[in-house]
Amino acid sequence: MNYLYNFTIVPLNFSQVSDNYGTPFLHPVWSLGVELQFYAILPFILRLKAFKPYLVLYSILIFSFAAYNLINEQYFCYYLLPGTLFIFLSGSLLYDYVGGDKTVGKYLMGLYLYMLILFVTVIMSRNTISTADGFSIIDVFTGYLLGLPLIFLLSLLKRRKFDEFMGNISYGVFLSHFLIIWFFPYYGIFDPKNNVFLFLSCSMLLGFIGYYFVERPVLQWRRSIRKNAIK
Repeated sequence: MNYLYNFTIVPLNFSQVSDNYGTPFLHPVWSLGVELQFYAILPFILRLKAFKPYLVLYSILIFSFAAYNLINEQYFCYYLLPGTLFIFLSGSLLYDYVGGDKTVGKYLMGLYLYMLILFVTVIMSRNTISTADGFSIIDVFTGYLLGLPLIFLLSLLKRRKFDEFMGNISYGVFLSHFLIIWFFPYYGIFDPKNNVFLFLSCSMLLGFIGYYFVERPVLQWRRSIRKNAIK
């Protein structure tokens, strides 16, 4: 069953909240589970646009309850889709805004300001911040409050070949960096904590290999199937 869970990916984020859904072979892969769940419902969200604001409200309320520790903080601020759905939808709204739909700008700004206020009040109301299993709610707030405007600013820049290259290898870096963290110290190659430059270089090298020898051939195969299907 563990092989099946890793093959299908979708339930792997549940493995972080229950022992009944296996263990990811690569630790970061659990996050792909919640991503695939979002992409599975995204077509319905796009089809029923009128419900998007209500879904954002529903999700951010769950996140807020978890941020104040009224419900499980780790589960609903990090691992499960109900509490993180608004983060995905913020990306969707930002895409619409950059694409020319300026009407969503006020919703994005309101959402961002709410998250900023929530962050301040959460920090002020708690003496300690949860760090169980390496989780900290500060990570989520920081990722959102810094990431959203950064993505917007980057979208204003002209796209270059270097951007394409970094984007292509990024998924391989995401998958491979934990292999380096685990295996390299175990076999006495080097400790990533003591050599960040070498750690980043090896991660990028593995990302390069993964893209050009695995991802790109699969993408070309998939596009050829789609092209033939359209014909």
